[in-house]
Amino acid sequence: MSEHVYKVVEIVGSSPESSDAAIQNAISRASTTLRRLGWFEVVETRGHIEDGKVAHYQVRKLEICAYSCVFAPCQAGASTPKM
Repeated sequence: MSEHVYKVVEIVGSSPESSDAAIQNAISRASTTLRRLGWFEVVETRGHIEDGKVAHYQVRKLEICAYSCVFAPCQAGASTPKM
């Protein structure tokens, strides 16, 4: 089995629309500064309540894996992690 090194970044996304939109917002923003994003995992979901209704969604500890080759330049077609 070959060795792989991945960078995992923890971010927070939010949206007044839905938790899915909060995830999309976080990934969209992260993709502007991180390269080769491959997968994500939501560890925690929160929300803000106003007048008995959900007013805002927040996904905390959204862990994103970037296929970084930390010790050598990344090459096209590098393998991805098995989930």
